[in-house]
Amino acid sequence: MAAFNVITIGDSAFDTIHFIDEDEARLVCNVRKQLCEICFDYADKIPVKEIFESVGGNAANAAVGFSRLGLHAAIYTEIGEDEIGESIMRKLKDEHINLKYVRRQGKTNQSAIITTNGERTIFSYHEKRDYHLPKLESSDYIYLTSLKTGFDKIHEALLEQIRSKKTFLVYNPGTYQLKAGMVASQAILHRATMVIMNREEAASWLKLPITTDIKSLLFGLTKFGTKSAVVTDGHDGGYGFDGINYYFCPIYPQHIIETTGAGDSFATGLSAALFYGASLKEAMRWGTINSASVVSTIGSQTGLLTLYELKKRAKLHESVCASPILT
Repeated sequence: MAAFNVITIGDSAFDTIHFIDEDEARLVCNVRKQLCEICFDYADKIPVKEIFESVGGNAANAAVGFSRLGLHAAIYTEIGEDEIGESIMRKLKDEHINLKYVRRQGKTNQSAIITTNGERTIFSYHEKRDYHLPKLESSDYIYLTSLKTGFDKIHEALLEQIRSKKTFLVYNPGTYQLKAGMVASQAILHRATMVIMNREEAASWLKLPITTDIKSLLFGLTKFGTKSAVVTDGHDGGYGFDGINYYFCPIYPQHIIETTGAGDSFATGLSAALFYGASLKEAMRWGTINSASVVSTIGSQTGLLTLYELKKRAKLHESVCASPILT
């Protein structure tokens, strides 16, 4: 029996969310709305109508999400030796996450998030880290996500530790891993059971136009050996490929307040469902429901569901489900 159900690996951060009135910013999109930019007047003062602070970062968001869904979770992350780092530690402890692999050094990562029209733009500060992955106890799942430059040390150490094990490895790369290119993650992709990212990230990683059809993106993400791939596409739902079949799942009907943590909550709900034995079709549904709850609240963790809450919502909206892509 494994010591943990899941260990998340990646960076944590402290988020400050700034809500901007719609008339203070301009949203400029191309015709198909596949590329949008938020614009402010240069050298102007932009009023902020509300500020919200919370713990964030991909690894922390995932750990909290897994814990609420009933999984015994631990986290490897690097947190600063400062008061912000202390607040993150307290939050994770309150969420019943094992902190034995947390390292404290330098400053804590921070993000300033601009939210308008229900969407968010993130300005991230990542402290320079000298990553060192400790010896991990056995875990059914490893959830590998966003790390700064130097992530290759973690990738190599992780692969060495799980080489001969049947650990289910989920890879949700972050900004620096994506910028380094697909080849830099080749070894991880070869070992990963699943890779998850959004459409813009997938197209950029594969060096394809954003207009590339979804099947080509999904198949392309598996070319280094990962067994399955999932690509989210914002309001247009999510897509999955299990190595044989392609699926589409629409978004869950929900009023959107802001979208911080939408991707993390989707990936967490999906991964947890797979842990409980669900098919990819049903797992995508779990991800959609979890994500819908998060975007209906403020912050990346407030709306993360418990297992009971998620199952209850799944019964209320049985019509929202994944279906095969036939063309």
